[in-house]
Order: sequence, then structure tokens, then C-alpha cells
Amino acid sequence: MSKKKKKKNKIKASQTAEQQPVSMNKNFWQKHPDWVAMGMLFVLLLLFFQPVMLSDQTYQSSDKMTAKSYQPFIRESISEGTYPLWNPYIFSGMPSFASLSSAPYADVAGNVINAAIWLVRRVVPLTNFTRIFLNYLLLGGFVFLLMKSWRLSTQVAFFSSVAIVFMPQMVAYTVFGHNTKLMTIVFFPVVFLCIERLLNKRNLLFFSLAGLAIGLQLLRAHVQICFYTYLAVGIYFIFWTVIHIREKQPAKSLFSGTGLLAGAVIMGVLIGSFLYLSVWEYSHYSIRGGGVTGGLDYQYATNWSFPPSEMVTFFIPSFMGFGSQTYWGQIYSSEFPLYFSLIVLILAGLALIINRNRVVWFFSILAGITLLMSFGKHFPVLYGPLFKLLPFFNKFRAPKMILIIFDFSLVVLAGFGLEGLIKASRDKLKNSMVPIQRYLIIVGSIAGLLLLVLLAGKGLYSGWVSNFLGSKYPTASPLAFQRVADQALKMARGDGVKMLFLFIFSAGAIWLAVREKISMKALPVFFCLLLVIDLWSVNKKFMDPKPETAESRHFNETPEVAYLKNQDEPCRIMTVFDAYERAPNWYMYHQIQNIYGYSAAKLRIYQELMESFGMPTEYGYKYVKTVEGQPVLKLPSEVNATQKNIHDTFLKLLNVKYLVCPVPLPDSSIRMVLPPQVQRGNAVLEFKSALPRIFFPEKAIQAREEGILKYMTSSQFDPAVTGIIEKEIPFEIQPSDSNRAEIVHYDIHNIQIEADIHTPCMMVLSEIYYPAGWKAYVDGEESQIYKTDYVLRSLFLKSGRHRIEFQFVPKMFKTGLSISAFVFALLLTGAVAGIIMRKKQRSQKPV
Repeated sequence: MSKKKKKKNKIKASQTAEQQPVSMNKNFWQKHPDWVAMGMLFVLLLLFFQPVMLSDQTYQSSDKMTAKSYQPFIRESISEGTYPLWNPYIFSGMPSFASLSSAPYADVAGNVINAAIWLVRRVVPLTNFTRIFLNYLLLGGFVFLLMKSWRLSTQVAFFSSVAIVFMPQMVAYTVFGHNTKLMTIVFFPVVFLCIERLLNKRNLLFFSLAGLAIGLQLLRAHVQICFYTYLAVGIYFIFWTVIHIREKQPAKSLFSGTGLLAGAVIMGVLIGSFLYLSVWEYSHYSIRGGGVTGGLDYQYATNWSFPPSEMVTFFIPSFMGFGSQTYWGQIYSSEFPLYFSLIVLILAGLALIINRNRVVWFFSILAGITLLMSFGKHFPVLYGPLFKLLPFFNKFRAPKMILIIFDFSLVVLAGFGLEGLIKASRDKLKNSMVPIQRYLIIVGSIAGLLLLVLLAGKGLYSGWVSNFLGSKYPTASPLAFQRVADQALKMARGDGVKMLFLFIFSAGAIWLAVREKISMKALPVFFCLLLVIDLWSVNKKFMDPKPETAESRHFNETPEVAYLKNQDEPCRIMTVFDAYERAPNWYMYHQIQNIYGYSAAKLRIYQELMESFGMPTEYGYKYVKTVEGQPVLKLPSEVNATQKNIHDTFLKLLNVKYLVCPVPLPDSSIRMVLPPQVQRGNAVLEFKSALPRIFFPEKAIQAREEGILKYMTSSQFDPAVTGIIEKEIPFEIQPSDSNRAEIVHYDIHNIQIEADIHTPCMMVLSEIYYPAGWKAYVDGEESQIYKTDYVLRSLFLKSGRHRIEFQFVPKMFKTGLSISAFVFALLLTGAVAGIIMRKKQRSQKPV
């Protein structure tokens, strides 16, 4: 009998072993659901980005072109063995690294991705978009990991990852050239996961991982997204502390958790020292303001506030128009709606009914706070005190940017809402039937009311459009407003009908599931399908890929570029009425120095100089008058002489030798040296009164900073005659036509000058004053650089021949690099040690 049983057991074991491979093939989803989910996300993303991943197309925008204009300057510097810290090509020169305009190789995570792409390219051709594609995949993967860490099902985690990567705001980041926003938000779920585990586990592994995650996010170089991430972490810490106290948990765990969190944040910030020591130093000189209290002007900072009225776009994405041509809302301009799908909205609310837990409560609170903060100037009761009191808060503009945290919160809540439907017991669903019914009625009523307005209230809708646009563009024609209203209404009605079907399908599926009429397992698949259809259709409206050849043509060298590059001495240009409406940094691509450009963090003194002189914005308009509604050039005698004198002083001061303009200007001090080329370029006009890059004023005077600009914009000031400094004049100067100076070497970080001085003098170098890095050496000895004429540099020289050298060597750059490398290695070692300790602890547990 015993032998027979053993024989039967052997036969069963043999059959099981034989059947196992077949079982694995049949149940791959059950065996590897997470890998299958990531594979599906990869395929979806590949299909979605097919034009830029599988062909030679790319997304083009003015912001992307602005970013691309830095590339030749950066490539050339790196090839010459110089890490670019100063940019002489925009705003007459400014820090490039410390302003975060360009920080090559600072992004450690990005470097790893680029290295992997480089290796794969040895075998398989990949497009330039691959780097961005992998960041979307990482974002979806990290959200998936976060949702799984809360023990949500694979299907729900997949739903949440799809919701975040296809969200219009997220897609728009790369379409409109804001890649650093995308790359920085990629680390938000990782930072949150590590912080949550650190507060609960309180061990070396999660301390190290939290510090690394914070540091890696900081090195992705979008400070505002990082700030919002840590604001969310701060709110979570307060939430965790309140829970800790309410549940009367040991004080030891509260204090240890607090200490570890503080330590991890400090370590993460230290990793970011490579970037942020320089950024912090520069903030004292930029328009963002110095220190903790200095910052942006409140009006400027809140220009891009999210109006509460635009919450209607949470239901109907094109209710306020869609894109710059039809947008009629209160924001200055908008290329895409801040829509996140009606499905996400419905499921997020459901979480508060059938799946309330700590995570749901926290993200509900976070969603509410960030939504109110996004209102900015429209909700001054909250935003005003935060702007004045919260450290660093006043250094950021565009309050609506925080909606990315709001969107993330809703995606998490939607995941818990869907999980609640799937996992809730029958009794719980029955008890929740009435609240769910009421909730769906409320959402349906709002959606129905909006749709009714669109379908039956054309006059009401047109009135709204006219009122909003009239306040923004008071001189525009009412007929133009009506055209915008008609186009916007047509789109909004289409989206409204789509919203109706989305609501019917979503609410119907939820109701049938609650009534147990359909399988709960089918819900995630159904909602994923609806979500993809919904967001895909919205995103495709603003995704407009173009051939890469069009991008390269954008920067084609024109005749005026060829002329301007063929100059023997350094000089600057200024554009006036650019016929081709190029991006402000277009000439930087060709390494031509410009007095204008684009930067979100300009030098404060330079911004103040431009505003005081009304340059360059007012320069061209003094030559133009309106005749029968059309702009025409004035006669020379009609040009305002006082304004012309002020503007000419600005041009002299900044070594502007050439103006780039499509037409000749009625000004005797300007002559055309290159006529405009039809469809190829602007004219080049020479400013005959230009001062050289180095000049010697006849006299030097001392003045207080607050009075200098007023004097400079008066008719009394001529930079060739008077040099104004703020410190005490070291010795008396004597004017002489015999004083000479020549630039013998010029690069971004090093300017060498040979000077032959016959009388004691003040030598002004028309380069921007920035004491946090620029040093001057006269005959090998360091010499004081004087802030001159509000924005320039000067040296006081005595008679004789001198070898002068200006070097840009900011100490914070090397200090930050050393700190970052040391702390990164330290935390990496801690993470490895933590993993080893964890494995050792697990192996010691009894089986």
C-alpha cells in the first residue's frame, strides 16, 4: 500500500514538472504581470510618439528653438576643454551655468540615459527623441512602482501610469520645449516613495535612497518643480506627524523620523551643490532677488495664475478655446488646456467614498492645497502670505505650474478609486450605493449644465469671449472676437459631446459594477481604454511634429549672419523689427553677441538699465508713425531728438556697432552696410557713433547707485566723456588721446588686453559687471574691478605698458562640484550597505 502511494506521488510530480513550461507559457501575465504592464506602456508610448520615434520628425516651438540656440556655443566650449559658465552672446553677457540657462552633464540620471542610448546606437539607429521617450517611460514606471508600494493591483497601477504619462500638461512639456520640467517631475514619485518609506522604516537604506532621489531630482535643473516637490514632502511630513501624535505612537519614532528626514533632505541638497551653490550666489544679482526675502515683483510673479473660471476645462478641455489662436481666458496665452480626463476626475472622487485611507486623505488635502495655490493673484488670501512669508516662494513665477502636483494627486486618487471598486466587498458596495449615486448625479449635473450652455447659449458664450478678450486687447476689433468665439464654440461643442459619452460610459460602468452586473476585473481594462482614447484625442490637437530638416533650416546662415561674423573686433548687435520674427536667442546659435535675448533669470542691473533706457523695445517705434491705420517711417526731422539721444547713449555704452533691421531707418547716425535680402535676411545698419569694446572716459565721478540711472538717461551723460563708479576713485585721471588698449585674446572665460598708457586713466571694458567670478590681473597682480556706468567694468591704470587679464573663475562652481561628488559617493555607499544589511536580516529570519 505504501509503495503504491509513493509511486503515485512520483507520477504526479513528474506530470507537474512536464506541465510546468506549458503553464508558464499560458499564464505569462500571471507569472510576470508587472513586466507585461511595463511592456504595454512601452508599446503605447511608442505608438503615441511614433512620428518622432520612428521617423525623422521632431517637435518645434519657440522655447525649443531657444534651447537649441545654446548648443553650438556649448559644443565649441566643451571641444576646447572649457566647461561653459559665462555666456557672452545674450544680454551683453551673463552667467550661463549659474542662471541654469545651460548646465551640460549636470544631470546624472540623464547622463546614464544618454550613455545607454549611445551604446544601443552602435547597433540600432535611434532618433534624438529617444532620450525624452525614455523619461516618459521612467515616469510611468516610477508611478507604477509607487502605486504597487501601496499594494494596489497591477491593473490599477498600470491605469495610473497611463494617466500620468498621457496627461496633456505632461505631453505639452516636451512638445513646447520645456523638457527640464518633464525630466524633473519624473523623480517626484521616487522622492515621495523614498520619503514615505524612510518615515516608516527609519533605516540606512531608505535614508540613502531618499537623499539620492532628492539630489538626482535637483540636478535635473528645474528649481520650481523641485521646490513644489519638497513643498509636497513638507505637507506630508506635517500629515505624518499629526497621525503619529493622534495614534499616540512612541515619541522616539517621531523624533528619529524627523531627524532622518531632515538629514536626507540636507544630503540631497548637498548633492545638488554642484548646481545650486552657483545658483544661490547668482540669485543675489539676478531679477529673482537675493537671499531668502529678496525675490520677484508680486505682479510679475503672479502673471500666470490659474483663474478659477478655467476649472471648466477639467470637464471640457476646449471650453476656453484651444491653442493661442482661439484661447480667450484670463491667462496671457495658452497653447493647451490643463485637462487631466473626466475619467480621472470621476474615479478620484470615488476614492473618498469607497476607499478612504491615509493615502487618500493625504492626496485629497494635497490636491486641495495645490489647486488653491495655483489660483495665485485670484486667491490672494492664501497666495499673498505665502509670497511674503514662505522662504524662497517669492523667487518663482507662474503659480499655475503647481497644478502638476494637483494632477499627480488626482491620478493617485483615481487609482485608489478604481481599486476600491475592484476590491470592495459586496456589503461595502451596497452601503456605498447611495453616496455613489449622489456623487455621479452631481458630476453629471455639472457636465450637463456646461453642455447645455454650449448647445443652447451661443449668445451667452460669445458675450463671455468678447468680455474676456476685450479686457486683454482693448484696441482689437469686435469682429475678431466674434471669429474667435465661433471657432472656440465649435471645438467646445465637440468636446462637450465627447464629455457626455465619457460620463455615460464611466458612470454606467461604475453603476453596473456596484450592482454586480459586470465583472470587476473588466473595469481596469475598460477605464484604461476610455482614458487612452480621451487623452490621445486631446493631445493630438497640439502635437504638430515637423521634419528635422525644417528645424535645421530655421538656423540657416543668412547674409547678415555671414557679414556680422566677419568682424575683426568684438562688437554687439541689436535687432529692430526682425522681419522673420526669430526667437530672441537666434543669433546666439551663430555666436553673435547681442544686447538682447531671452532668459528667465537676467542680471538685475542689466534689466534695470534696459527699463530705464526703454531699450530695446522702444527703439524702433520712435521712427514709426501711423498713417490711415498703417505704420510708416517718419522723416528724420520728425524723430524725437531727446529719445534718440538717450537710445544712442545705450548703444554707445554697450558697444553696439550694428543694427539688424528689415528696412533703413531715418537717422543720419546710421548707415546701411548690407541691404536686405529677399526671403534670406534683414539689412545690416552700422551705428556710426559706436564706442569700441575698450574706451577711456575723460573723467571719472563717484555717485550712489540710486541716482546713477537717472543721470545716465539725461542729456548730460556721454559714456565717452564720463565714467561713473560707486566706490571711491583711487587716483586722479588725466585724459589723453595717446592711451591705447587692444584685446589680444577673447574667449568666454578669459579676456587678455595689452595696454599702452601714457597718463593715469580709467579703462572701461564694455563687459557686464559680475563680481561673483570675474577677476582682473594687471601685470600678474590682482586688481580691483570697478562697477562702472551701472553695468560695466573698469580698471584704473597708471602710466606704462600693461598686460591685463580678466578671468571668470567662480569659486562656488568648484566647491559645489566637490561637495556633490563626495556626498553622492557617500549615499551610494550607504544604499549598497543598506541593501546588504536588509538581505542579511531577511536571511536570518526563520522560515
